[in-house]
Amino acid sequence: MARELFAALFLLIVFAVAPAQASLYVAVEDTDLVDQAELIARVRITDQRVDLVRGYPATFYAAVLEDVIKGEASGSVVEVRVPGGRGPLGRELVLHGVPEFDTGEDALVFLRANDDGSYRLLHLSQGAFLERQTAAGAVLVRPIEEPAQLVPAADGSGVELVAPARRSDRFAAWLRDRVEDRRRPADYFVAAAAVEESLFRASFTHLSKNLQLRWFEFDDLEDVPWFRHIDGQSGLKSKGTAEFKKALKAWGPGQTGAPIRLVDGGTTESTNDFSAPDGQNTIVFEDFNEVIGDDFDCEAGGFIAIGGISSYYVSERLYKDQAFSPIAEAEIIINDGVGCLFSESPKLAAQVYAHELGHTLGLGHACGDKNSPKCDSSELLNSAIMRAFAHGRRGAQLSDDDIVGARFLYDPDFFAVPCDLPPGHKKFCKRCGPCGEGQGSCKKNSQCLTGLVCNKNAGELFGLKPSTNLCTVPFD
Repeated sequence: MARELFAALFLLIVFAVAPAQASLYVAVEDTDLVDQAELIARVRITDQRVDLVRGYPATFYAAVLEDVIKGEASGSVVEVRVPGGRGPLGRELVLHGVPEFDTGEDALVFLRANDDGSYRLLHLSQGAFLERQTAAGAVLVRPIEEPAQLVPAADGSGVELVAPARRSDRFAAWLRDRVEDRRRPADYFVAAAAVEESLFRASFTHLSKNLQLRWFEFDDLEDVPWFRHIDGQSGLKSKGTAEFKKALKAWGPGQTGAPIRLVDGGTTESTNDFSAPDGQNTIVFEDFNEVIGDDFDCEAGGFIAIGGISSYYVSERLYKDQAFSPIAEAEIIINDGVGCLFSESPKLAAQVYAHELGHTLGLGHACGDKNSPKCDSSELLNSAIMRAFAHGRRGAQLSDDDIVGARFLYDPDFFAVPCDLPPGHKKFCKRCGPCGEGQGSCKKNSQCLTGLVCNKNAGELFGLKPSTNLCTVPFD
């Protein structure tokens, strides 16, 4: 079966392409989650704390075990540990894509034990489901936007399109049967037409939700060097050197028009990554300190990479009349086992590196996670390298939306503001433009990207309110 990447880049997962349906994918399969997990349980989050793990801040959630489906725990409460959080001495470690639970939330979690007695989410966000109440009943959703998929119809009539949500009771029953080796087809997916589209964004938040972050060095035309671990990237002829240099160049002033000066600093033997600030921004090609915890597998999937920023929240500074926390140091971890994937496409490696570098510049996802629009809502967002899903093998190629984000953060003469309006809002193109094809509402052609025009009452063509004015190619 052909394979393709359609993946959240901080929680990059390989999906298998369904036969004859290249745009429909299956995430890290539920069967693999069951088989790999040591503990599966419905839990309620009751408390949280932050502590250092191997030198980096990590958040520990107290989770009351309400229903244990697989495994045993020593008590009725376990601690679920995720990397990132606000640690001592003002240091905050910000990791895009790592879920944050709120006190009182109910979840279904797939866990593995850590050596400190706590547990980690299996494949991070892949091992977490949040329970939501809908008209279809209680359902479980992941903290990332999953595509719809094709599964065998329950009545045996063929296949049906289902939403990326699971009926809570049926999923739990199926999990118990799988644990007891009573294997049967999945019967727990929610029919795509049965629930509202907004359901598919889980209500997890990210650890960076209250911070704006940027490098202040660029304001003084200073370089920010990046170092590559001396072992290099397996699976690539250049050991990742050529691909990483292309990613650094992609964010430079030649492409973005902003004074972003990321430079290659050569190799390093440091394996500190997030564990101890050492004054170096480093990409490592192995999860030396088990921040991710579970290896990537080209057959089963998993995390490919995780990148993060260390900042000191007690030292905010103003930029364009807004408060920002200065970035002190950044790191990128490429997971163990990824070489098998990158060996198929060096361009994919360059794309992953460029996406991770975008996060370490302070950019979030353009679309595709809880804090951003759906990617199919806009071609402008959908083409961004900072969308939450990879675009095949495009290499380190930025889009207009990536460039706008970079210029907002680093070009002092550029005053576009981050978009806080949904597509279709009457002021969307004025505040968030220029708009791409299918975006609106617009009032005049100048609010659209070059080559597009503002067409009245075109919303129905793109699934919006019919009276919405949208930017489109000129109609004949």
